[in-house]
Amino acid sequence: MDQLDHAIYATAHKTKDTCKKLATQMGMSHQVLLNKVNFNNETHHLTLRESIALQLHTGDKQILHASASELGSIVQEEQGPPGISLTEATLNIGVEFGELMSSIRESIADGRVTEQERALVRKEMLDVIRAANDLGIVMDSHTEKSTKLSVAGFPA
Repeated sequence: MDQLDHAIYATAHKTKDTCKKLATQMGMSHQVLLNKVNFNNETHHLTLRESIALQLHTGDKQILHASASELGSIVQEEQGPPGISLTEATLNIGVEFGELMSSIRESIADGRVTEQERALVRKEMLDVIRAANDLGIVMDSHTEKSTKLSVAGFPA
């Protein structure tokens, strides 16, 4: 299973009842959707339009990011993070980097890296990149006057 297969499967199976609900929203039977997102199925696959619909219905863009990664490019969100503070954007990078390090540690613990583990590490890498991009957008939106920060309630 490669990164794209993992992203498709993970998007459709976000929660226990997601797949049934998504199938209805996408106008197909539950079993057809299960077949199309099953990475072991060689004959049934999502069309490009179905992939877009799946991402729109879930709000999850990991299929887009996996596709961009396969093509060797990074997809940047146009509007940036909605209403996120400079402090929160900075902390998000730490959280995402921690999740990346954790996934790497877990993937190498047994001395080998499976395709699923590799796909998860790649996803976590993209999350770090997105968090860094969000921080850049937030930084760009601050003027010199508004960047004064306080630490633990003490003024800067």
